[in-house]
Amino acid sequence: MAASLSFKQASILYSTAFIVRALVMFFLIQPHAFYKQADSVDYHNCAVSVAAGNGMHRLDNNEPIFWRTPGYPPYLAFFYHFCEMSSWRFEDNTPAQILSIWVQIALSCLIPIILFYLAMTLSQISIIATMLAWISVFHPGLVLASTYLLTEGLALIFFYLFLVCFFYVILAPPKKTVLCMLFGAASCLSIYTWMRPMGEFIGIFCALLLCIASSGAWKHKILRGTLFALLFLGSLAPWYVRNYQLTEEWFFCPTIGTYLNCFSVPKLLRRTLNKPIEECHKIAQMNAGRASYYKQQQLRGTGKHISNNICKEVAYPIIASNPFYFAYDWIMEVLKTTFDLYTYQLIPMINGSYWYDPIEEYLPQKIADCLWAHPMPWYSRLICWVEFVCSFLIWLGLLGGFWVFVLRPIFTQKYVLLFPQSFTKIWIISILMIGITVGMTGGFGYARLRLPAEPLMLILSLTYWYWVVKIKTLKQSQPARPE
Repeated sequence: MAASLSFKQASILYSTAFIVRALVMFFLIQPHAFYKQADSVDYHNCAVSVAAGNGMHRLDNNEPIFWRTPGYPPYLAFFYHFCEMSSWRFEDNTPAQILSIWVQIALSCLIPIILFYLAMTLSQISIIATMLAWISVFHPGLVLASTYLLTEGLALIFFYLFLVCFFYVILAPPKKTVLCMLFGAASCLSIYTWMRPMGEFIGIFCALLLCIASSGAWKHKILRGTLFALLFLGSLAPWYVRNYQLTEEWFFCPTIGTYLNCFSVPKLLRRTLNKPIEECHKIAQMNAGRASYYKQQQLRGTGKHISNNICKEVAYPIIASNPFYFAYDWIMEVLKTTFDLYTYQLIPMINGSYWYDPIEEYLPQKIADCLWAHPMPWYSRLICWVEFVCSFLIWLGLLGGFWVFVLRPIFTQKYVLLFPQSFTKIWIISILMIGITVGMTGGFGYARLRLPAEPLMLILSLTYWYWVVKIKTLKQSQPARPE
């Protein structure tokens, strides 16, 4: 493939991606309703409220919904309208859910094309871009994510578009097209954030990166970062205002308090109370419920509502009294996100536990289950082993590339043969982006949370292997020195 895709090449990528996802959906996911994952019912309830004309308010008590952002529910609600929703029950809306997923699959098949241009933006090497595009066609994480009633199937499209625009802005000298790409980066990350609120932290981080690492004079750097921050935060402002009017608290999505109270606090209580984690989880939820009751009494007659931020008042004191254990638990979960296998998602399907998350999982046991410990069909085992071997090669490429493209140029002040002088900068910024994306998953880590960073990890690894092959070829083509 050339530096850009022809219509024929793009069509082949799209068609193959659709065939792969359609086969998985038709023969695996749809017959068993595996598309119902741990958070699917939440999105269903929000979509039912939107479809019924009640917006992001619960139908049973008209309380506002804060825990979920309003990006994905309207998409799902459209299909509930189209299929003439007659019941609030999840199981009674199967036709609408399946139709929404098939449309989601059709849209997600654009991802290989988007990732081709992301790799070209970073590496400027067409073979790396081509390899990334075809890897994404068959990538188990991307394939499965497109078939679930969850936000990733749609949100990843906009996050990858954001990465294309963002790295263009970071690397390009000041010119008119940079302004358009800056607007595109802010817009795409905003759409992603309206579906997945973690984008809020990524947006703040990227504004700082633009101020520090983008090309040009300092005034251009600061202008880029400031403009990006204004565009991005301005696009989120309506939901901030809505939530403030309802609670008199400024927030976009009160994720962090509930997240910590559900996943981090029970582990800390297990150490201090010496009780099973299931019991500690119940204690954490009871503490949050008690705090919610007291807050509700205080707000009685004011017309204001309780948000999930109340969980922070319960979680933060426990975390503050056990900071080192909290940091240890957080790092362990981040490592789980970093090294977990996407094919482990097959295990809950085999067990019938696909629609809920366990309180705790251990990475060594998860990998062992995939490779030999848990019973599964031979073809599923083969897929697990293929991913494991590919993951080993990816990490070997990341470690080798970190030495070749980051450490060696810093210490020797020499640039790497075959790559532009800016490539060390690309590696460092990409590593930072991977770190901020994966680093937020320390409450409960698993492979699917790594998907936003996965293309960057693949691109970095592929650049190392490309360099290894090219250097070896160059050495073999050099004439031997005479004796």
